[in-house]
Amino acid sequence: MITLALSLDISNAFNSIIWEDLINCLEEDGISVYLIDVIKDFLSNRRIYDDINNTEFNYSKGVPQGSCLGPVLWLLIADRLLRQMDEQENIMCTMFADDILIMSSGMVSYKFTESLVTPIKVVESWANKYKLKINPTNSKFIMFPYKKDITHVPRLKMNDIVIKQSRTLKYLGLLFDERLTCRPHLEGVREKVNYLQNKLYRFSRATWGVKPQVFKEIYKMAIEKYILYGVEIWFNKTVKISQKLIQIQRVALAQIAKPYPRRPSRF
Repeated sequence: MITLALSLDISNAFNSIIWEDLINCLEEDGISVYLIDVIKDFLSNRRIYDDINNTEFNYSKGVPQGSCLGPVLWLLIADRLLRQMDEQENIMCTMFADDILIMSSGMVSYKFTESLVTPIKVVESWANKYKLKINPTNSKFIMFPYKKDITHVPRLKMNDIVIKQSRTLKYLGLLFDERLTCRPHLEGVREKVNYLQNKLYRFSRATWGVKPQVFKEIYKMAIEKYILYGVEIWFNKTVKISQKLIQIQRVALAQIAKPYPRRPSRF
């Protein structure tokens, strides 16, 4: 079986929700009138002040961010899409905040061109209803596992714009490649860890600077957790993965141990 994963990008999702649509969703779900009135009051009379230019203006859309209620209000809109996608055959749709991921599987790749037409239309209709804009140029899809006999690339369109195929797909901080090796993900982790360690290197030398115990604490509490993010998904006991992990940890552990640089032999 071949799996296709389609990632869709919503432009400025949280700031585009119209408050009237939120109230309609609450009424559709049978929320009590008392709670609806509380939320109406929470959303009403919101203003933006500009002290420098001495101006202000009212606004009536956008999920108020920074509050506990904000994410819940966005989920009212997101849940409408998930309900419709559950009715589609051979489709799995998942969302984390405003990140939409649609997955489908089949025996041959050319069938995705036809089988994904209806799910994409459902997403378009949902976005148009709630005045959301999906950016096809930032959306992409990937097929895995990689097979040499895949010669047909599905032609997927969103708002009459072709969605590009990608060799890698980043979702929730993990970089998936079409061979599912996860080596591109670890390469990105290595570059980020080396960048952080070079910043810390300014505060430490073999004979002076921050104590090794401090570096060890930083490594255990921050850097190591960054390295091991999603380890349940990408780790396997292959030699290449093990070597990549050693490369990632080497610079950090060397700073903790503070070894002297190796001098070239005179002989």
